[in-house]
Amino acid sequence: MNGRTDPVPIKDWRKEQQSLTAAKFGLCERYYALQDDIRSVEQLRMGADNIMQQEARETPARKRDIDLS
Repeated sequence: MNGRTDPVPIKDWRKEQQSLTAAKFGLCERYYALQDDIRSVEQLRMGADNIMQQEARETPARKRDIDLS
């Protein structure tokens, strides 16, 4: 203890540990909620990408069917 004569502040350490543990659990809950949100947004993005690719494949076929005469 480097020459300290004071008693070790165990009570203070335990209080700090409890508050930090509570903060950690709060952040973990928020992290998991954000993970669910990200998963939902990624599914929407992939669906939009699929629709855009499908439309891109169909668009040239539609242009060929048009009679320009």
